[in-house]
Amino acid sequence: MIIKSTSRKAITSRSSRFAHAFEEALHYVNRGSQQEQPTIFHNLDTNRDHLPVIAQEFWENYDQYHSKQKNRVVLFHEFLSFAIKDRQSLLDNPEILIDIGQKWAELRAMDALGYGKVHVDQEHIHIHFVFSGNRVGSSRQLRVTKQEFKALQHQLECYQRDRYPHLEHSDFYSPGHESQKGKRSNAEQEKYRREKNEILLSGKKTVEKRRLSLCEKDKAAELVRECLSLSVSQSDLRERLKTVGLVLYRRGKAFGVKDLKTNRKHRLKTLGVLKEFGKIISHKKDKELLVIDL
Repeated sequence: MIIKSTSRKAITSRSSRFAHAFEEALHYVNRGSQQEQPTIFHNLDTNRDHLPVIAQEFWENYDQYHSKQKNRVVLFHEFLSFAIKDRQSLLDNPEILIDIGQKWAELRAMDALGYGKVHVDQEHIHIHFVFSGNRVGSSRQLRVTKQEFKALQHQLECYQRDRYPHLEHSDFYSPGHESQKGKRSNAEQEKYRREKNEILLSGKKTVEKRRLSLCEKDKAAELVRECLSLSVSQSDLRERLKTVGLVLYRRGKAFGVKDLKTNRKHRLKTLGVLKEFGKIISHKKDKELLVIDL
């Protein structure tokens, strides 16, 4: 699948100018979608597809907790688009769309407001989302870096590949993907050809092995992120990681986790969770007990 994101920013500190921004965005993502198509509600108090009520909930969360600075993000508009060749399979099994859509909302906006609508009016079945620019009950922004967003794209595709392997035509972000190659930039195509030639010449790794390796990294990132969100102390984090087969290690100034089953090591920076980990070790006193050198 293809995953894209755009943001709408505030150009003034006066929040009243954005009172209708959320309702406009919600009407936009519903345009062209039939009423009976599935709707995804994420962290919303309502489960009725009544746009004024939903827009009011978005607005109240923004108005009460938003930052007073200019150029802050008011909302995110994102969409997931599936391959035409997977259209019939998705029409026959609409619960797949709901599951993948809910998974994206959990990954992308775990503690923010989210609303999604399925569209089948075009050849490419797709899901439009509106996410709040700030988290629920907080002024903290939902912003992620390009690297973090790319990791989320890979993570969702890995989830799709594990759960619904028959959606093979919607496999877009894996290194072995070729069916959508024409949609890549020239630089991306050249990078892909160069990596593919290196693999073929070396004979040490096939594209399929690279795909599996990426999938393992995405799973590790998801497990570490979940453990970090649930941990109340460093010792708690260590125990939670052990229960999922991971152990923390440090090499010099770099921190990472080691998969006890495969012995594969993943740096926290590569997994995109170094910032969250840094918050824990900066607030706790027993960090020397947490990590071992490997």
